Amino acid sequence: MWCHLILFMPALALPVFFVLPLQAALPIYLFLVALSGLVYVAIVKAFRLPIQTGREGMIGKTGEVVVDLQPEGVVRYQNELWSARASERLVKGEKVVIVNVDNLKVIVRRVSARPVV
Repeated sequence: MWCHLILFMPALALPVFFVLPLQAALPIYLFLVALSGLVYVAIVKAFRLPIQTGREGMIGKTGEVVVDLQPEGVVRYQNELWSARASERLVKGEKVVIVNVDNLKVIVRRVSARPVV
């Protein structure tokens, strides 16, 4: 709740005009408006960032096969072990890309040697 007060900073600073003369109150008020504008810009940038956590944050990331996938096994992703499934046989040590997450099982494919166009 208290974190929302910063969004009302320009309105909360209006009483400075009742306490101080205009020549002193105006620079203070303009400074607070500029400061709140910078905060607003930072908030909008944060909302536009891509999702970094959960299922959406895992898709497209790489991992390493720990237990052979034939078609199921175990993959290490960010120092976590995940049950995994692949459409092809993958051996221990191969790099894989996470293409989907199905409950607590990741669906992976081999990292291709050439980029996909």
